[in-house]
Amino acid sequence: MDQAKRLVKKIFGAAGLEVKRNRTPPPAVKRYYDYDFETDETFKSIFRGAVKASGSTHNPEVVHQRLYNTVQFLRHTLDLDGEVAECGVFQGLTSYMFCNYLALGNPDFDGKGYHVFDSFQGLSQPAEQDVISKREYGVVGTHFQAAGAFHGQLETVKSALRDYPLIQYHAGWIPESFARVAESSYKFVHVDLDLYEPIKGALEYFYPRMLPGGIIVIDEYAIPRWPGARTAADEFCQMNHLISPISLTTGNGVLIKK
Repeated sequence: MDQAKRLVKKIFGAAGLEVKRNRTPPPAVKRYYDYDFETDETFKSIFRGAVKASGSTHNPEVVHQRLYNTVQFLRHTLDLDGEVAECGVFQGLTSYMFCNYLALGNPDFDGKGYHVFDSFQGLSQPAEQDVISKREYGVVGTHFQAAGAFHGQLETVKSALRDYPLIQYHAGWIPESFARVAESSYKFVHVDLDLYEPIKGALEYFYPRMLPGGIIVIDEYAIPRWPGARTAADEFCQMNHLISPISLTTGNGVLIKK
């Protein structure tokens, strides 16, 4: 058979023709599932609004999976009576998402009971615990970002959240700024502070003030380029005899108050 094939190729080749096998392409793999974050039109619509309102550089058409997970934990606390806080807001994108979801749960929501905490001077000075120790996550012996990174403006955030006039804004370094806050009970807190010292300070302040069933989401807990985030949360849990935060595949860590 091989000899016959070679003979046919030789004959056609003499005539200036080439013999090729007609290969049928494999059938396309049919997808039998979708993920909620890909099909959740409410989330995608609010996210597009958040990108526009905050002037974010995120692609408004690409779903931010870590933020999607965070919003699900906020939704899980909507039936509790406590307040909500975000620590580290940058330009207000995430707070825009949170406030819009709070408004979906309560159409009369005007920002009352929502707290924004930020230095509005960017990151504080990184600590020893924030130093990168593994080559694959950056330059060993340095920090992923220097002090002053993610410097958002208070007026930018207020503009993004202008539909919620009763939001309380607490400008200043964390944890020092907590001393000026009236006592409250919280149902949901988002800690997006990147670095060891402010994250540990935020957990020490908020966890005792969380309602049972309240949730703290630590944005960078399982992101190795921010080593201080995991160290701060794990140390806090060990000191308080708590199980370490739930580590999500998107990099968040989650603490649920019992």
